[in-house]
Amino acid sequence: MSEDSLSQIHGLLIGLLDSVLYFDKKQIAEAGGTRLHPSETHLLMCALDGMNFTEMTRRFGISKGAVSQAFARMVAKGVVTVEKDRSLKNAARVTLTPLGEELRVRVEAVRAELGSRLGEHLADYSEAELATVIRFVHDLQAFIDRSMNPPSHTQR
Repeated sequence: MSEDSLSQIHGLLIGLLDSVLYFDKKQIAEAGGTRLHPSETHLLMCALDGMNFTEMTRRFGISKGAVSQAFARMVAKGVVTVEKDRSLKNAARVTLTPLGEELRVRVEAVRAELGSRLGEHLADYSEAELATVIRFVHDLQAFIDRSMNPPSHTQR
């Protein structure tokens, strides 16, 4: 790959990531006078998808304390209840309250709308082009996961 191509890809991706981050900062879910910030919404949806707190810390490169604090805020806001799972050591079960369910519905509606718009945007792509996009997005996610959780270089 040439330096020019690499530089162009770098610039495009950094611009895209900046746009997504800026867009996400505006996406505060609100219901019943309660507001969830993007980080809370993201962690909540991950929990509802079955990801536990430890998996969240590994996936996003944040401390377990940060995950616990985010869920403590959501408990205080009346969005979820968090109970220790007695069958699994150090595991917690997250359950939505009626307010949390209302917020989940709103978040899923926004995601569905974005998915619909993306589908319209990609409608002219061939199957081969879509396969390349899928491969790239998959590889990009793997790159981000590795970058957020670099292997330990400590010697034993």
